[in-house]
Amino acid sequence: MLLKAPDDKSHQLAALERLAKLAPFARKRQIAEEIRILRAGIKGEQESAYLLDFHFKASRNTAIIHDLRLEVNGRVAQIDHLLLHRTLNIFVLETMHFTAGLKITEEGEFLRRNPSTKSYEGMASPLAQNERHIAVLKDAFEQIDMPTHLGMRLTPVFLSYVLVSPRARIERPKRFDASHVLKADMLSVEDELNRWGLLKGIGGIIRFVAPPTLRAVGRQLVAMHSPATISYAARFGIAAPPRARTVSTVPVTRSPGSRLRRHRDLSSGERPARPAATAGATNSRSSRAGSASTSRARRATSTRPSKSAAGSPGTGSGSARTAAPSTANAPTAAHAPCSS
Repeated sequence: MLLKAPDDKSHQLAALERLAKLAPFARKRQIAEEIRILRAGIKGEQESAYLLDFHFKASRNTAIIHDLRLEVNGRVAQIDHLLLHRTLNIFVLETMHFTAGLKITEEGEFLRRNPSTKSYEGMASPLAQNERHIAVLKDAFEQIDMPTHLGMRLTPVFLSYVLVSPRARIERPKRFDASHVLKADMLSVEDELNRWGLLKGIGGIIRFVAPPTLRAVGRQLVAMHSPATISYAARFGIAAPPRARTVSTVPVTRSPGSRLRRHRDLSSGERPARPAATAGATNSRSSRAGSASTSRARRATSTRPSKSAAGSPGTGSGSARTAAPSTANAPTAAHAPCSS
């Protein structure tokens, strides 16, 4: 039975590829190596997941969990695959993609072959890594509601295995026990349980649970899955590119009868309307206009002659004004009557 499918890691690969385009030259080689490792890991996990699903997806005796990440008591475990058997024997599987070859020394050291240099390079032991995963799994199962037998809480048994590509070549040592390193197409749960004697005896019979109980235990474990958030920019010390600023304009609705347009399309090149004057500005202009009118009236009054000066006899302008009517009404010499 399949309880959890593999996680989609395409977004991680896309993030690394985008970062490689923005990274300085000194970081490009490191990012390219990270992309190569990630692609190889994705390919190996997909290959192993396909083979495990092919053999155990329809089984009622074995539950499959892919890509389980646990955070328990401050420790983290990223487990590639888990197989939960009805005997509560749990196979913890670490997938390694070694197409070029794998070598295990007599001291238990793991070496992988580099196809470019055609030599072996050291690497971390996947068996030791699996032991750390099992330590976190034991803490996780302490928080799970486990079945009981005769009032006693049943505890699982953990088995560590390393799966490599079916095309990989494995050089095994003679003294060191490398039986837990298998090709992905050669894993058989029943055979391994029989080989270790876990299907026989009182212990195997007591821990034998029903398929619904096995499903319930597996779902509790899946509920503890905590996906990781990876910042590759921070890992490689590269500043993230700034985001483009988005400016949104909200048009102002013009009320009916309004003489001013409150919203204009600036892209057309049209100048926006001037804002309407406030009451204070109108009063200020009115007061200035009144002051100017008063000043012009005062200047006109100062240049106009007074009435007393216009009626006085010795003033030229006044004399002309008073004499003009008399001259106009007097008869001329041509029309004077003759005196005889």
